[in-house]
Amino acid sequence: LEQSVQESTAQRDEAKQDLDDTIKYRRMLEENEKQLANGRSGVELKLKGRKAALDDADAAEQCLGRELDAARQRLSVLRELEKNMDGYQNSVKAVMRAAGARRLRGIIGPVSAILKVEPGCEVAVETALGGALQNIVVENEAAAKAAIALLRNDNAGRATFLPLDDSPGPAWFRGKLSGSARLASSLVQADARYGDIVTNLLGRIIVVDDINEASRVARDNGFRSKVVTLDGQVVNAGGSFTGGSVQRSAGLFTRKQELEELRVKAAKLQKECLAAQEKTDQCKQQADALNAELTAASSEQITAANDRVRAEAERKRLEAAMEQAETALSRGRRKSTP
Repeated sequence: LEQSVQESTAQRDEAKQDLDDTIKYRRMLEENEKQLANGRSGVELKLKGRKAALDDADAAEQCLGRELDAARQRLSVLRELEKNMDGYQNSVKAVMRAAGARRLRGIIGPVSAILKVEPGCEVAVETALGGALQNIVVENEAAAKAAIALLRNDNAGRATFLPLDDSPGPAWFRGKLSGSARLASSLVQADARYGDIVTNLLGRIIVVDDINEASRVARDNGFRSKVVTLDGQVVNAGGSFTGGSVQRSAGLFTRKQELEELRVKAAKLQKECLAAQEKTDQCKQQADALNAELTAASSEQITAANDRVRAEAERKRLEAAMEQAETALSRGRRKSTP
């Protein structure tokens, strides 16, 4: 009996030690599970932020893409208009096409083609030039005569030609400029060889901000000079007024300016689209990496939960075993008592 009691005591102590170890293990698993849960929450928070950044980057990329498409479409339309010389007289088109086909030589192009206008002054310069906008600059008198002959033979209309070798000396402005007044010739850029033509066409025309200033400047100059406003109103030499509405989009200089602006804009948008695409790809890679990290964290959390469930089952089994050992030990002690 004494041996039986000792065996029962040993079994109980062993069961108690196993139970204590299992309880400690379960607590460790619970703590680990909490840490894993916190880690997963952190990953989920990061992933939420990356997904939001990805959505923003994707939206920005699509927006830039639409802007680029619109700019390219408008650019294509304007280039087609330039190619077809839309807005030019038929006679000018006929001369330029003949020059392109090498039927004429020494043809440089219309005045509008040799000038670059200061942005914002397109309407004023077009108004100042009037019909001279479509005058054709040629190398010499022979080229002008050949072009006139072609127009006459083809019944293609009339045009005015400006030979470079026979242009008169520049007629200088001798009036007064005050306030915002500037000579129209100062608002354009052209090759030096066209200097006399630019001066003769624009060097005596004054450009001002508005109609009130135009009236004042014209009066100060004794109504001897043509004065044009930025929006195309005119005080003519002699004092008459010409004005009304002007369609900015219909002008040749306006079209040239828009073409240049669109070329710059399209190039800029192209770079921005590439940068936006790189950012979108970067955000997607980061989101994919966090998704993989989240999947791994979820897997670890599931494994930890399963380990905790098994540890809990083991604890219950050991508690039952210890209870049995205690019962057996109590019986043994009663039997050994005389």
